[in-house]
Parts: sequence; C-alpha cells; structure tokens
Amino acid sequence: TGMMEKFKVTLFFLVTKILLNANQVIGIDNRGSEFWLAVPPNKVAGERNEFTPLFYVTTDEDTPVPFIVRFRLTGTPSSYMATKGEIVKIEIPSELKIKHQDLTGQGNDVSILINSTDGRNLIVCGHNEETSSTDAFLALPKFETKRGTYEYYALSVGDSDQFAGTLVGFVVIVINEDNTDIRVTPTQNVVTFFGINTLIFAGDTRRRSRARMGEVFTFAASSGDLTGTRVTADKPITFLTGHQCGFIPTENNGCDILLEQIPPTETWGFQFVVTPLETREGSGFKLVASQNETFVQVSCNNEMNNSVISKMFTLDVGKSYFEIYPKSYWCFVESNHPLLVAIISLADPFLLMVPPLEQLNNNYTLVFTQNNNIGSDSEAVNFVPYINFIIAAEYYNNGNLELTYNGTTLNSSGIEFFQVNNSKGNIVAYGASYKPPIEPTTEYGVFTALFTGEGSTLGVLVYAFARNTAYGYPGGMKLDYISGQIVIKPIQPSQVQGVTVTRNITDESLSLTVSWTAVSGSRINYTVRYSTSNGTTTEPPSG
Repeated sequence: TGMMEKFKVTLFFLVTKILLNANQVIGIDNRGSEFWLAVPPNKVAGERNEFTPLFYVTTDEDTPVPFIVRFRLTGTPSSYMATKGEIVKIEIPSELKIKHQDLTGQGNDVSILINSTDGRNLIVCGHNEETSSTDAFLALPKFETKRGTYEYYALSVGDSDQFAGTLVGFVVIVINEDNTDIRVTPTQNVVTFFGINTLIFAGDTRRRSRARMGEVFTFAASSGDLTGTRVTADKPITFLTGHQCGFIPTENNGCDILLEQIPPTETWGFQFVVTPLETREGSGFKLVASQNETFVQVSCNNEMNNSVISKMFTLDVGKSYFEIYPKSYWCFVESNHPLLVAIISLADPFLLMVPPLEQLNNNYTLVFTQNNNIGSDSEAVNFVPYINFIIAAEYYNNGNLELTYNGTTLNSSGIEFFQVNNSKGNIVAYGASYKPPIEPTTEYGVFTALFTGEGSTLGVLVYAFARNTAYGYPGGMKLDYISGQIVIKPIQPSQVQGVTVTRNITDESLSLTVSWTAVSGSRINYTVRYSTSNGTTTEPPSG
C-alpha cells in the first residue's frame, strides 16, 4: 500500500466561554428535585405480576430532604424523608406496570412523580424485576437543556427468533410539562395509544400536540430493533428505552429486560471507556450516532497490554454499531460527533449506558439491591455486585479515591488499575473492577465514591449478577451541554490511521493538536468544525 506519511496540525481558538472544562466538576447532573418516571414492560408484565417494581431514593445533602411520591396524575401524594447514607424504598403498585399488549385498556395515566418539596437534591434508581428478568436504571431529573433542544434516540436490540413480535423493544415517554409537543419517528412499525390504538409505520413521523404533564406514551415494536428511533420534544421529557427480553447474542438462551433512561443528545459525548464485566467471558457494546458522517475509532487492549483490537468506521444519524469484545479488554471509543454508548452484558443481559469522559463527576452515591424476597413463590435473589472505575490519564496520580458503604470506610488501596490506550498506544485513561465487601444478606445499601484532587473526575459503572438475572446502570453523570469541541474529520477514513487528538482547555481558550498517518501519495482533505458557547458553528474552508 506504499509508505506512510505523518501529518500534524495545531489549532488555537479564543471563545467566549468553554463549557467543557475538565477542571469544573459542577453543573447539571443526575441529582435533582423532580423526577417523572414509569415502569416499562418486563417480559411477563400482565401475566404473573408477582414482583413489585421498586424505586430507591437517597440524597447526598447533609440534612434530610422531604419529598413526595405520587402515583398517577390523580393520585394522593405520600410524604417521605431522604437521609444521607440511607435509602427509602418505594414500592410501585402492580397496576402501574406498563402492559404493551393492552395499551388501550391501561391508558396513559401510569406516571410516577418523585419530587423534593424544598427543591434540594435527590438521587433515584429504578429497579424493574420479574422472574429471571431484571435491570436497573439511573433516574435522571427534569432539567432544561442549554440550547432548549430535546432530541433522543432509542437504544435497543433485535428480537429473538423464539419470541419475535411477542417480547419486543420499547420506548416509553413521560411528559414533564403541560402543553408539550412530541414527534416520533420509529425505525420499526410500532403500536402506541394516542386516545385510540395507533399504528405508526417505520420511517413515518407522528406528532402528539399539547400533551399533558404526567402522560405516559409507550411505543412497542411490532418486531425488530427499535435502535435509532428518534423522538423530539419542545419541553423536557423522560425517555426510557430498551427491550422486554433481549437475547445477546440472539441464539443465547439467557433473556432479560434491557432498560435505561437516555438523556438528550445535547449531553452526549465524544470520548468513552468501555469496560469489561467481571465473571463474564466477554461483553458487547453498542453505539448510536447523533449526526451524519460520524467518524468513530475504537481501540481495545487487554489487561496485560499485549493484545490490541482497533477499528474505524463511519455512522450516519440514528445508525448503530454493535461489537462483542473478549474478556478483560478495555476499549477507548472516540468520535467527531456526539455518540450514545452502552455496554450489553452477555448471557444474563443488561443495558448499561456509559457516560462520556466529558460528563464524569467526582463524587457518587450509589444504590445496591442485594436480596429481593418478592413474590409468593420466588426464591431469594442474591446479587453479587461490582463497580468499574474509570479515571482519565491526566488525573490518575492526582487524586485520592475514598469509598464507603453504609457509612463504613472501605480500603481502596488494593484496587488494581489497568491502562486504556488510544490507537497510537498512548494512555488515555485507567480502569479497574472492584467487588465491594457486601454481605449477601443485606437487602440494599448506600455506597459512596469520592475522587478528591484538583480537577479530578471519576467514572463509575454499577452492575450485579445473580442466578439467571443481572442488572447494570451508570453510577452517575453530568448532564451539561458539551461545547467548545474542535474535531478533525478525515474525508477518506480508509486512508487514515492513528488519529490522535490532544486537547488543552482553559476558561478562555481551546487549543487542539491533531496528528494522523496517511498512505503515501494520498490527498487527505479535512474539515475543522467548532462551536462556541452560544451554539453558533464555524467551519473554516477544507484544506
């Protein structure tokens, strides 16, 4: 293919304000005061109903936080108190479980409101369980995006041959404000309830005007993968997505509900660390693009750092990529446009959204569910929990990791971190898997992780396995608008190797050095795009 030539370009821009600043660990995140939620369909919803859906509520505020829980728009609120280091378990009535087979009979009044009465922060985790089918999700509060756009894309999987058209992918929307307009463009035929049962064909856009606060709209696929289904709104909404019982891979015998709450695309990111899962022989991850011509580079290295997997590809808006990677491999994903990335466990599947490096925080309050004796004839479900930590390379030696469980300090000195490399072999992050010393007789508990040090940020992924079931969710994440990005986009991705981006970000400026290697004799065109804090975009000429 000829000799390779190296190129490097350095760019420097002054901007009004850079919102993406690694030294700032503030802003909107998963802690909030108002949560509009619902219980998406599990694999046996409407048939056995022996399990009770749960929401776990806690806080990191120093003094107790009063809050109310209301079932349905017309329900009577119940009062509770959230205390730091403790958990309030909210049991959800079985009639609020969404039954996709009977959307007409159930109607849209199945919302759950969890609301702090004094405006201070709550932390909420949802737990959806049926027999041998469990997943959890990190609840995200109602919040206004910086640019006022509310655009979402579904992430799901295809049906198994055994249950095609019976156990299906779903999107569940909860309206957060009155007079909300929503538009839905599914990738498969879906059934919903807009006062009457409505069939929306794949690729068609259907609008619902002046939706009421607390209304819940479920979109159940007739069959097929709903990944890439687009939903837009003019006001904040809650967007839940997944599959009633996903088989990963499809020929696998293990089937579990897959469930996550997805934030709007304004908060999606550019750089991700995809982690291995303890006790699994391998894992999968799935990417969804928010824009056309999204150039993605994936680099994976094993924990011994003697084996590397590298891939480059391009996705258009709403399109996805799924990969199964071997045991003990840590992967670095980088793109020129925002992505949604999720880990999908094999065998006992769960869906675990991976926060981008740009949206990591430095302190987390987590909830572990451990022993759920729910249901008249069910056995105790003893989950074995794990935590995966992610630290960007620039902060690895600057911070101190402090861990507690139910107020007891845990020893973190023995946690072994492994390096995560980009395609050039440069270390971009460090990752570790950790098994907390939690007794299996504990029903649930509060775990805290604090990474102290100037500017230090930490990623936390929570997951657990039990017999024939599992769950996973991100331990927390920021929800800021990611601005100040400058990206080199190769016009001929197949002729470019080893793209390396080095960022230097301050409050007033952003400089970027990009290097790559190209096939000798090739003309490598590129474009430079960046956005300022007010949302305007500048695109210098190609060169």
